[in-house]
Amino acid sequence: MRALGLALILLTALLPAPAQASTTTCQELRYPVTVAGSRQTMAGTLCAPANATTVQVLIPGATYNQSYWDYPSGGVSYREAMNRAGHATLNLDRLGAGRSSHPLSTMVTVDVMADAIHQVLGTLRPGFDRVVLVGHSLGSVHAGVTAARYSGEVDAVVLTGVSHLLNAVGAAPSFPQLVPVTPLDPLLAERHLDPGYITTRPGTREIAFHRPARVPQAALDYDEAHRDVLASGELLTAFPRITPLGTHTTQITQPVLLVNGQLDVLFCDAPAGADCRSADRLVRSEQAYFPQTTRLDAFVLPEAGHAMNFAPNAGRYHLAVIDWLRSAGFR
Repeated sequence: MRALGLALILLTALLPAPAQASTTTCQELRYPVTVAGSRQTMAGTLCAPANATTVQVLIPGATYNQSYWDYPSGGVSYREAMNRAGHATLNLDRLGAGRSSHPLSTMVTVDVMADAIHQVLGTLRPGFDRVVLVGHSLGSVHAGVTAARYSGEVDAVVLTGVSHLLNAVGAAPSFPQLVPVTPLDPLLAERHLDPGYITTRPGTREIAFHRPARVPQAALDYDEAHRDVLASGELLTAFPRITPLGTHTTQITQPVLLVNGQLDVLFCDAPAGADCRSADRLVRSEQAYFPQTTRLDAFVLPEAGHAMNFAPNAGRYHLAVIDWLRSAGFR
């Protein structure tokens, strides 16, 4: 096991820039899935450079949707960076969020989501040689459970914004910002969701997901404008998965890259949370929970909070993911 540190980033910066991949074609798709005996739909946007052989399946976190991966921090979003590197991306909306269908909130659980993603992979996989699951926060829980349960369908996993040690003290100010969606919600009322769907109070994204990191006002405005939901079933079934006793990651056999913001007060700040002071320390904090993975690496984005894609220096972690995948043989 090893860690991806700042030296790798500095080394890469000295190398000649690779030629950009050919023009990327994007298409909005809807994948029919059957979960818990119910027919539902998962919405996704597939962006594929010509001749792409690797596809990254992007799974956003709680109260986020596809827009999380499309915020152009520094002018280039995570999705665009991966496409430029020659990787296809399938940017998914979780069940209940974005353009995916909105079943009863109690029906959307971690197990249901893993089953739904598995069915999407069954449709997607024949078009690509390699599949990489990339999650953020709650999306990382979904990615990890899917990789553990359907190991033959996933070749590598990138888990961002999560650890096995929730920092209860640091996270405490975030939880009061989560409230049920109301019929008066200016963004979400038209979906007619049941009371078990949760969002953030208007104007509280900075408190919920960014503090104490500094992010540009434009990023906060974008984050607020694309605010989405979390199903109560997801919340209740995800918490046990981020504890040492209930974790699913002990069953993951694929290579894993962990990415956290240095200032992520939800999951970092040892001993209450994981040690995110460096990549080496993050690996040491988490390695006991990945006993079967063939490779465990980490990258820590300096001065970044929980929602790293909004950080001004997010391009550094995008580059770290690209370098890690290349080092693991993904082109």
